[in-house]
Amino acid sequence: MSISDVRFTVCDVMKFYSLLTCEDCDLCLQEEVPLGEVFIQTHTNSDGTYVDRKAEKIALTYEHNVREKLSEREAAASAVSDGSSRPRDLTLDEYTTIFLEVRCCSLIQSLRVQCCVLSLIIFLSISCIP
Repeated sequence: MSISDVRFTVCDVMKFYSLLTCEDCDLCLQEEVPLGEVFIQTHTNSDGTYVDRKAEKIALTYEHNVREKLSEREAAASAVSDGSSRPRDLTLDEYTTIFLEVRCCSLIQSLRVQCCVLSLIIFLSISCIP
């Protein structure tokens, strides 16, 4: 089983983060939602702001990439068809893939920064030894 095979409902994630305790609430629709949408819901404050800049960057990049993919589909469908057919929507797997690409890029950037800082600390500690 790969990470893209994992399916979440809004209710599952909210219960995991202890944000939901009731058994029969309106959120418990038990419909599968894209992992990116779950991330956005769990990283957004009640006033609509994101919990931090990193979460905001991930969410905005995810939304941008989804819009870009949908635009590509629409352009491809209009180039091929007579204008009467609609492009198909993204599948849950495609939404998940887009989110994981964004999330992995964010993690890699964070690791690069941490490695640069660590390298600088090591360099300074070595160069300061008499």
